[in-house]
Amino acid sequence: MRTYQEILRFCVDWEQGAQDVQSLREHGVQGQVGLSKLPVIRLPEQESIRERLQTLCHGMVQTDSRSVSPGDLFIAVRGIAQDGHAFTEQAAERGATVIITEADPTWSGAEYLGPEDAIHVQVSSTRRLAGPLAQYVLGNPATSMTVIGVTGTNGKTTTATLIEQLLSECGAVTTLLGTIEKRFPDEIIQSRLTTTGPAELAVDFARARRENSDVLVMEVSSHALDQHRTDGIAFDAAVFTNLTQDHLDYHGTMEQYARAKRRLFDNLPEDARAYFFRDDAYAGFMAEQCRATSVLYGFEEGADRQATGVELSVSGSRFDLAGIPFETRLVGRHNVANMMAALSVCMDMGVEQEALQHASAKVKGPRGRLERVLPSNDENTGKAEDTGNAENTGKAEDTGLTNSADNRSFPVVFVDYAHTPDALQHVCDTLRAVMPPSCQLHVVFGCGGDRDRGKRPQMGHIAEQSADRVTITSDNPRSEDPMAIIGDVLAGCSDPDRIDVEADRRKAIRKVVMGASVGDVVLIAGKGHETTQEMAGVRTHLDDTEEAREALQARETQQAHETQQAHEELQARGASPINPKEKNGEVA
Repeated sequence: MRTYQEILRFCVDWEQGAQDVQSLREHGVQGQVGLSKLPVIRLPEQESIRERLQTLCHGMVQTDSRSVSPGDLFIAVRGIAQDGHAFTEQAAERGATVIITEADPTWSGAEYLGPEDAIHVQVSSTRRLAGPLAQYVLGNPATSMTVIGVTGTNGKTTTATLIEQLLSECGAVTTLLGTIEKRFPDEIIQSRLTTTGPAELAVDFARARRENSDVLVMEVSSHALDQHRTDGIAFDAAVFTNLTQDHLDYHGTMEQYARAKRRLFDNLPEDARAYFFRDDAYAGFMAEQCRATSVLYGFEEGADRQATGVELSVSGSRFDLAGIPFETRLVGRHNVANMMAALSVCMDMGVEQEALQHASAKVKGPRGRLERVLPSNDENTGKAEDTGNAENTGKAEDTGLTNSADNRSFPVVFVDYAHTPDALQHVCDTLRAVMPPSCQLHVVFGCGGDRDRGKRPQMGHIAEQSADRVTITSDNPRSEDPMAIIGDVLAGCSDPDRIDVEADRRKAIRKVVMGASVGDVVLIAGKGHETTQEMAGVRTHLDDTEEAREALQARETQQAHETQQAHEELQARGASPINPKEKNGEVA
């Protein structure tokens, strides 16, 4: 905990040390406000104020007035939909003892926001101060752990999860903050955002330290970087996976999107490490102003850590990295890239080779990322079973990665989060590369409402070109008409004979899983780990994995019923069940 005087001194030091005229103007503070005038601090007119400044502040930094409790510090941040300055009065009523707002060029010193007994501070940018201040108030918990950030359009969740799982398997106490969940040593909590706000981040970091975490791994989104949510966190390592079109409804252009991502690497200290996927076109741009030690990983020549001898199968993958053989139960070339990044980070942290080899064969990766779905009465181990594609498996039978053979008659079903054109193309290509050529690929997907409309026809075209059968359904329509979104997707399709439309996602999943032939591959794309669907302002429970598993179970039950019925009909006619040799025409 900090005293009020220490907190005010931090605001003064931050304002003087972190600001310059250029950055102030970039963040909307005009030239009328001179650096020498900031911060402006207004203290309550109380005889005990000097004594109070020496007392400890038992509250936390809050950026949401609804979360303020007595003793908290409220910092008013200008957001996209709401301006925190409109809620300073509410924060004061809820007991905020310090209220921090942005400097107003017209402020003369007489105006005052807040109750008489609150301290009021005006700074140049509350958004940029929020992160550092929140971390400072809670004792800078990041300094007691190794902090690893992962950014990129695709692969953030898998790579961050693999780093956390590998280190945990090797004996480290770990915390994971990501899109799917917050995984603390003592509890797992479902996440709301890929990267939360600065106040919540500071609380999460403090909890990780309290639960004795050695390492904290977190996904870092472009929105978070652009909005300075991770300011104040000293990263020891950062990973760049790739950059493809996404979030242009927010960033506007690919250049602005890339610059937002690059902030993670531009701000790394010299003693940190930065990992860049050598094969991605944006790798050089990301590393351009990075002061940290750079490590390139990839499949191409020129990588510091290059994967060689890659073998892919539905059961998993094998490859060599830095001359060391590794196995993983994750499917596809893109997951080899994700594993390369995770292994590279762990290698440079000093993890022993044998421990890392053992861990790489055990980790399962995150839910909803090319996740194999089995019927309800099967143990869902997270491993993908062998579909018998011997040409692609190489030595898959002796890798130890396959499950016991499952001879029941149903298609191979995967759930994946692919919700961008590039991601959908990659996951379809991945499955094509490992599935038997005689089988068909069925794709079920939709596009989200109130998001980048430009990608809808692109994804329709990709699905049609990549799959044998396509079913277009709803994703999260949000405030848009589901059929209007589907119409946008259909605009990219040209072969109506291979396209089905079913706006009800549950019905779409069930229909495709029930109708696919034995050995066919079904990809349910777009929502992955998500367990709700948002439509017309209402969220209802919908889990693709659950729906697919129930459909597989229904199919299995139906097949068992039909077999039993046929058997009973034969018995009723006094006939015996067909002998396999008779069926094959081998009876003399």
